[in-house]
Amino acid sequence: MDLESVLGVLVLYKRSLRESETFMSLSKALVGTIRSLDLLVYDNSPIADGEVEKIVCENLNITYRHDSSNPGLSKAYNLALEEGNANNKQWLLLLDQDTHITGELIKTVSEKANERADYVSIIPTIYSKEKLVSPTRYDFLGRMNPIGQDEINRVHENITAINSGACLAISFLNQINGFSEKFPLDMLDHWLYLEIKKRKEKVFVSSCNIQHKLSVSDFNTLSIDRYRNILKAEKTFYNIHSKKYLKYIFKARLLFRS
Repeated sequence: MDLESVLGVLVLYKRSLRESETFMSLSKALVGTIRSLDLLVYDNSPIADGEVEKIVCENLNITYRHDSSNPGLSKAYNLALEEGNANNKQWLLLLDQDTHITGELIKTVSEKANERADYVSIIPTIYSKEKLVSPTRYDFLGRMNPIGQDEINRVHENITAINSGACLAISFLNQINGFSEKFPLDMLDHWLYLEIKKRKEKVFVSSCNIQHKLSVSDFNTLSIDRYRNILKAEKTFYNIHSKKYLKYIFKARLLFRS
């Protein structure tokens, strides 16, 4: 199986393409295979990466876009969606800059993207060091709990996952008019999987285990501006999508977090 139906989108911020863990591991994962991936690199850094044009990868067809205004993820993903539609792609592979991509993930994406299946998202299991961080499921108090090992390699209707490593059906993204720019960065993944749940679509959880550096795993290391943006996104999400009692739980969690 090949990756002809897949468009990858890698979003950078203050990181050169050569220094991105995702790019380095993706390049290695494709070496020695017959698979070739079209990759849109969307760079939100203040200064453009002048070395991109010098990068030659046998199995990657790179298109580079620079946007110093740093609009976040949703704008980059929407541009990739436009490119995917224009080039008759069927799937969009989302990639952050700090994910370790494996050959197993590439193999799974190439196989599952070519199946006639009823799922709209193909996701790996993602670890931050030793902790499973994705996929997860909300409990009745609004907390997120990792799925069990017995739930891997199955199709699900009610889970959420982080963006990086997820492969999404472009036909579904077209149905929901692309990615909501109400969530330019934080909570965009929660919004997406809630849209999947609302439409009773399915998600396939593969057995691929990949490592990801989770930027919000420790609130003590976040900048004030980033934390303000997280709070704004969380407030928007809970105001739009949550039942009234969950909004009170959210406030209680903020008090505990502080």
